[in-house]
This record gives sequence, structure tokens and C-alpha cells, in this order.
Amino acid sequence: MKTVIKLKGMACSGCSTNVEKALGALTGVLRASADHRSGEVTVEHDGKVDEGTLRKAIAEAGYDPL
Repeated sequence: MKTVIKLKGMACSGCSTNVEKALGALTGVLRASADHRSGEVTVEHDGKVDEGTLRKAIAEAGYDPL
């Protein structure tokens, strides 16, 4: 399953890496790819993790999911 989330606060590739690491630490996330230029993160997951959990991990990493 694939989920795309828009977010604010990513200013550089380091920010993208932080978001990817935060999401990658969640059980059920197979791959996360964040792009600071577009302000989007694409998350591939097994479908057992819900979007609310993904958004919470992004917020806890210091970014604002839209």
C-alpha cells in the first residue's frame, strides 16, 4: 500500500532524511521517500499502519503534516 502525505517544514535533504528515518522506524513501513522540494513524503507500507500513525511520527520528528 502507498500513502502520500504533504508536509511543511522540510528545508533541506537532511530534513528529508529525518522524516524518512522517523517513518522507517515504524512497524509495517517498508519504505519512505521524502522530497523537501515538493514537500511530500511517499510511504510504502503493509497496510497495517494507519495514516494517523504516519502523521504522528512526522509531527514527532518536528515537521507539520498537512
